[in-house]
Amino acid sequence: MDRIDFQKSVDAGRLVCNTGDNTRMNYLFNYFFAFVLMVLPFAPNWSVNQYISSLSSPPMFAFALVFDSWMIANLLLFNKLLVVKGISVQSSRQDIRKSLDEGRLEILDTNGDRLTRYIQYPYDYSSQKRLITCLYTEDRVYLNISSLDRHDEPSLFCAFINYMRCKQVTRAFKQLQAERQQD
Repeated sequence: MDRIDFQKSVDAGRLVCNTGDNTRMNYLFNYFFAFVLMVLPFAPNWSVNQYISSLSSPPMFAFALVFDSWMIANLLLFNKLLVVKGISVQSSRQDIRKSLDEGRLEILDTNGDRLTRYIQYPYDYSSQKRLITCLYTEDRVYLNISSLDRHDEPSLFCAFINYMRCKQVTRAFKQLQAERQQD
C-alpha cells in the first residue's frame, strides 16, 4: 500500500500519498477513462458508423448529463477526508473502531497514534474490498473510505458512495463520543 504523508493530508483535506509508478498509472487511467466516458456522448454526429451517430440521441444526451454529474462528483470527492471532532486520540481510536465494526475489518497499517488503515473484506463475491484510512490529531479525526479495484488500487468510480459511507460512520462516531462525554 502507499505511504500516506500525514501532514500534507491534514493540511490539504485529502489523502496525499507517496505513490509508486503503478499507482500513478492507475490514477491516470481512471481520470482518462472518466474523461472519455464524459465526452463521448456529447461527440458530434460524425456519421462514421451507426453506433457513434446513435450516441447523439436525446435519451443518450440525458443519460450523459446524469452520468457526467456523477463522474464530476466522484472526481471532486476522490480521496477527500471527512473531518470530525473527537475528545482525545485514545477515545477517538476506540470509537472509530466501534463505528466501523460493521463487517469483516482487519488492521492493515498503523503509524503510532496518528494513522490507522483498515481493510474491510466483502460479504459476498460481488462487492469490493474497502480501504478505510483514519488520521488522528489531538482533537480531530480525518476519515476516508475507498473502494479497491481488482489490483487493490483505489477506484475512482465509487467515491460518492464512499463519501456517504463516511458520513454514516461519522454520525455513529459522534453519537459514541457524546455518550462518552455524558459518562
